[in-house]
Amino acid sequence: MATARTKANTTRRNGGRLSRPQTRSASSGTEITESSEEYLAAIQRLIEEKGYARVSDIAQALAFSRPSVSIMVQRLARHGYLKYERYRGLTVTEKGRRVAREIRGRHATLGRFFALLGLTRREVSANVEGMGHRATPSLLSRLERVASYWEGHPSQLRQALAAPEAERKTRAPVSASKA
Repeated sequence: MATARTKANTTRRNGGRLSRPQTRSASSGTEITESSEEYLAAIQRLIEEKGYARVSDIAQALAFSRPSVSIMVQRLARHGYLKYERYRGLTVTEKGRRVAREIRGRHATLGRFFALLGLTRREVSANVEGMGHRATPSLLSRLERVASYWEGHPSQLRQALAAPEAERKTRAPVSASKA
């Protein structure tokens, strides 16, 4: 049976399902988990908004417990992403800022692309969170180019997005006996 700490370290929030954390190489060349990326992005955002980030602020922003956040903050500090002094606060190192910028860039690209597709803010946010940590640099580069193209050709984009809707309306429904 897994201990609470082991379980917390090997699972992620995933619509109630348990899954192993995904790792990938950060721009710094080290392996980093999606969870670590999520923490770094939240910490950097809090520091930019408030000028500081405390464990309690991070816990509230990410909807995690303070003990879990404290453990992750210590781990990020051991790996050189943060400087952390217990009861004093934390700062993001250059290595941590690079990862946070990379995450922000990925999220911005995905958000821009999904917004062009006419998704609601909630849908954009859900899809960015779902794909943001898994999107490869190659995919992001292509989405960036596609988004730039469609931003320069809005009437063609409207046509392209309307085409499937028009097709659905003109097609006869398939009966259950034919399927």
